[in-house]
Amino acid sequence: MCDPPHHLHAVMAGVGDPYAVLSSLRLHILRYLHDETELASIAATLGLSCEQLTAELKPLFDAHLATTFDDVVRPNFLVASDRESEAVDAHSRVVGKRLAKQILTHESALECAFTDLTISSTH
Repeated sequence: MCDPPHHLHAVMAGVGDPYAVLSSLRLHILRYLHDETELASIAATLGLSCEQLTAELKPLFDAHLATTFDDVVRPNFLVASDRESEAVDAHSRVVGKRLAKQILTHESALECAFTDLTISSTH
């Protein structure tokens, strides 16, 4: 699901088919929940009554896309902007290169240690 004007994308979340309950409005609700915005403020910002917001939250709870923890409603997954996703991707590339370098540097020691493990006989 994508909301192009706001660059919100649902990639993977929930149980079963989360797309059946996601709408542009519910994506925005999840983003506000991610920012720990109070429910009354979310309702006011989106022009909803508290009852309407509660009705919109129920399918999110049912699909395990949101939960209540310590009396705070939170999404059960990360909501990230395009910029945040790009920053995570760039950081992951740096960390991946460092990890690969360490593995290559210690490859023979890793191979020797692996042979001592029980799993080495099946893999």
